[in-house]
Amino acid sequence: MSALNRLEEGQAALKDAFVIARRQQAKSYELRAAMSMARFWRDQGKRDEARELLAPVYGWFTEGLTRST
Repeated sequence: MSALNRLEEGQAALKDAFVIARRQQAKSYELRAAMSMARFWRDQGKRDEARELLAPVYGWFTEGLTRST
């Protein structure tokens, strides 16, 4: 099995985990899968795609939080 095939299989598994977590409304697992996928894409040089995937999920967790000064 080539390295490219393993990378593609890894990406497919991460995408599946993200989709399943979203479908089940399991926010913590959705965040975990999004973080893993974002790291994978970052390492592939796909920083914009990583940010677009992670930002809304991360935003759900930080929504309503205020910074104390």
